[in-house]
Amino acid sequence: MTWLIGASAIVMCAWWAALPLEQYSSGTAITLNQPSPGLIEKSPNASDTIDLGAFAARLWNPVAPQETDQQRESKSAKRQESIRFQLIGIINDGGQLKAALYDPDTDRLLIVTSGDRIRRHTVTAISAEDVELSDGRSTTRLTLTEDRS
Repeated sequence: MTWLIGASAIVMCAWWAALPLEQYSSGTAITLNQPSPGLIEKSPNASDTIDLGAFAARLWNPVAPQETDQQRESKSAKRQESIRFQLIGIINDGGQLKAALYDPDTDRLLIVTSGDRIRRHTVTAISAEDVELSDGRSTTRLTLTEDRS
């Protein structure tokens, strides 16, 4: 019994969807592509075309702020602080020291030797306790920390 009611509801919905617009809305169809004839006749500038050049004007053009020396220094300090590598360990591989660095930005463990480049930094020295990284302007030292657990 419920399938009969459901089937008749589906047939009625399909019949309603197939009805043309002229029959549904009191005999007048509204076309989306054309405005109604009365609207065009009442418009005072119906024969004018739209001047697209009017839309090309820049309405708001803010002045770029000038960078001060203090802002430049803070940017360079931020660049120097941008080393987010963590020294995980020092590896002695046949007499050659290698450093295991964790890069949280890429979520990778990197094994590097002296002279390797990591992004903008070069590994300048590796000792048993620390690693030195240089970006050409400054040198940063990463040291091993004791596990305090």
